Amino acid sequence: MGAEMPDTNTEDTEETDSYLSSRLDEIHAAMLAAKQQRSSSRASGGLLVVEDSETFAERLLHEHQVAVVPGHVFGPSGEGHVRCSYATALPLLEEALERMGRFLASAG
Repeated sequence: MGAEMPDTNTEDTEETDSYLSSRLDEIHAAMLAAKQQRSSSRASGGLLVVEDSETFAERLLHEHQVAVVPGHVFGPSGEGHVRCSYATALPLLEEALERMGRFLASAG
């Protein structure tokens, strides 16, 4: 008959979802704070200036060894965004988000 779906641990999935949501919120808040601080001290006030989502994804990969998918591959409205997969162990996700946070904090 058909292939059976593997068992998934709902608690692990909920823990991962909760961690990712809170960590990405922290990174976003830090980015906004940094942008506000730079805006008050510089006229440009930019935060992580890159040409496009492809460049962002390439820099993140080459500079911090974190892979994301550039948003433009999902259509024109995806430009300016990236897509992340979290189909791996939580410790690896934690490390990837730490690296992403360092990348965003150092770029700009």
